[in-house]
Amino acid sequence: MTEIPAPAQSRRDFLTRATATLAATTVLGVPATAQAATPGKGFVLRVFHPGATSEVIKTNEEVVRVMVARALTEFTGEATPGAAMARFVKPGDVVGVKINTLGSPHSSVHPATAFAVAEAVHAAGVPKENVIIYDQYGSRMKTGGFRALGPGMKGKPGNFPVHYHKTLGYEDDATPVDGRNRRGDLSEARLAKIARKVTAVINVCVPKDHDLTGVTGALKNVAYGNIETVPHFHCSREKCKTACFHDGICNVARVYNHEQLGGKVRLVICDALRVLYHGGPQDKRFREAKNEIAVSTDPVAMDRVILDWIETIREAKGLKSVFVDRDGTRAPKFIEGAARLGLGEADLAKIVQKRIELS
Repeated sequence: MTEIPAPAQSRRDFLTRATATLAATTVLGVPATAQAATPGKGFVLRVFHPGATSEVIKTNEEVVRVMVARALTEFTGEATPGAAMARFVKPGDVVGVKINTLGSPHSSVHPATAFAVAEAVHAAGVPKENVIIYDQYGSRMKTGGFRALGPGMKGKPGNFPVHYHKTLGYEDDATPVDGRNRRGDLSEARLAKIARKVTAVINVCVPKDHDLTGVTGALKNVAYGNIETVPHFHCSREKCKTACFHDGICNVARVYNHEQLGGKVRLVICDALRVLYHGGPQDKRFREAKNEIAVSTDPVAMDRVILDWIETIREAKGLKSVFVDRDGTRAPKFIEGAARLGLGEADLAKIVQKRIELS
């Protein structure tokens, strides 16, 4: 059984000392010669614990913190989560922990995951006031268990600031982000000020079905999760029905590629405690327990793995593939598009997945 710390133990001490019994380690879909691959393009580490959730919607927060700690240390080979996170952030960084709460309450990044990540960043030497957990919508964050600061408010000393976009607001001027509108013209968007403020981002996503883009994961969390006018960038169902209207590179990939957005991402962590396999992006009760935390530096590989999870569940439940559902208008073309931009690996056969089972 996983050792759970006594209540008197601090969260920081817990993250430093957290250990779990290794039940099994598997490397999926690759020959033995590839199993020594180091973290980088096409590598996804997955940590599973059967006790992370119960009845799908209940979460064991202590187990989740163990999983995050183990994922970070296993991914880097470091002894502690703080040392692991120091591979990606520096004490002088202002670090944004970009979460996704649109599918709250149960298809959302859980607070236990977000704060475990924040604690690891802090343990790497970044002051708490410079570790900002944030997302777009204050109402969705509240439903997901986060208390975001209101417009202009500042957090209390000794706490991690929790922001939604209106805490700091949006920039006055729009920024070109290489997206194409439905006429095919280059578009621009006002960035959330938090996106400009942070110097490094830990992209904490969730695996979800999406009614327009097929799936939501790492790429979309940062691309569309930091701009004001998201509907302007969604593809046209009419124009994209038979072929991609954007030269085969969807707006999700184009916008993510901006230096102020994907350019700041240092690490991707997927809160895969649950998978929303249908009816997304908001929680429509079509969810299934996955009980995993996944880590990668490759957002494309992470999204390709998420797509595989969703497709596998949909097939088992007799649902159409997202590639053919709604006449193919919500096929997740952005994953291959992101690979074409050099953002990562989209070929599932080339992605190394290492899965660790805890108990």
